[in-house]
Amino acid sequence: MDPANKPDQMAIDVPAMDGTLLHLTMNRDEAGHFSDDSPVAVEQHTPNGLRPLVGYRANAFRHAAQWRPGKPSQLQLHDLEPGLTIEGHWLTTLSDWILMAAETDIDVWSREG
Repeated sequence: MDPANKPDQMAIDVPAMDGTLLHLTMNRDEAGHFSDDSPVAVEQHTPNGLRPLVGYRANAFRHAAQWRPGKPSQLQLHDLEPGLTIEGHWLTTLSDWILMAAETDIDVWSREG
């Protein structure tokens, strides 16, 4: 494996509850891996480009995706804009995306030569 092919970040776009398209970028954690501790920047697609919204650790998305009785799975990104909420099925997608990045990091990008 050529270390030059090891990505420093991964990105995915998901819609918010109000239809706003969000761009999430996950960077490697302090140990140099994709993991639950990886920082994830959330940006909003606008006609003028990406607008920064908020940053989380990857585990926040995985925790929010967990089903709890009587509580919907969702992650509200901004208190003043309730439509900027990632709903449960997209949180499941993000949780899987984070897990697949971590597994690929271990299985593929961590291999020597």
